[in-house]
Amino acid sequence: MKFLYSKILYPLLFLFFRLFAKLPFFLVYLFADFIFVILYYIAGYRKKVVFENLRNSFPEKSEKEIKTIAKKYYLHLADTMVETIKIADMTLTDFEKRVKVNNVALLNQLYDEGKSAVMFCSHYGNWEWVLFIPTMLKHSILPIYKPLSNPYTDQYFTKLRSKFGGLPTPMNETLRALVNYKKQNKLTVIWLAADQVPALEGAYWTEFLHQDTPFFMGGEKIAKKMQQVAVFMSIRKTGRGYYQMDLALMERHPETLPESVLTQQYIAKLEALIQEAPAFWLWSHKRWKHKRAAMPKK
Repeated sequence: MKFLYSKILYPLLFLFFRLFAKLPFFLVYLFADFIFVILYYIAGYRKKVVFENLRNSFPEKSEKEIKTIAKKYYLHLADTMVETIKIADMTLTDFEKRVKVNNVALLNQLYDEGKSAVMFCSHYGNWEWVLFIPTMLKHSILPIYKPLSNPYTDQYFTKLRSKFGGLPTPMNETLRALVNYKKQNKLTVIWLAADQVPALEGAYWTEFLHQDTPFFMGGEKIAKKMQQVAVFMSIRKTGRGYYQMDLALMERHPETLPESVLTQQYIAKLEALIQEAPAFWLWSHKRWKHKRAAMPKK
């Protein structure tokens, strides 16, 4: 069975991805409409998780409003899936036409000042389309990722994320990589989607979207330990296949802040972004599967 997957099924799947990526955008989005029907109406992919997350996050909204957000989310999820596959055939010009990035000057000014940065982002909008940004910046860009369990899929996505000069870095190797770059006098920006479920030990707990929620503290710890500037990136969907990315300074000297202040700043910005247009966050993720009482005792 392992031979069947590795030698036949995965090569066929990735061949399909390569061929699909060559389709024009209007056909790509027709296919996304088909995927939406499968996900929402036929397979019901994680509908229980999505609706529970939405109801708990927006207790003030009616069931009709929740359903409207859920359907928009599933259509956006389908768009994100096909847009990610499409990356393989997209050029820099394609990205420049479809993605507007505001305040790039912030990071390039930091470079000129000899400063590295931690860019706090999230699974909102299409986070994979951030990968072309290295062409606009002077720093070495390190997208931080959690390796996938399947080595073929992991290799595929690592290749995509490095297409425009990014240096994908496994999460557990982040600090070591930054130390090595610092020794080489290379300035870096790590791109960190810090909104998924963290390990419970060492997590920061707070109220987020009306729920008791743990957050990953790694971004704050790195920013403080390495004395790197903290920057927030928001991604807004401005149309089907079109996005706006905004860079904003969070803290120039995170090492001077009390513990958890930087993380709370990130959480507040993320919550405001989600409240603004709820459908574009990753609602099918089991974000609230842990409870504070389940934290291991110290």
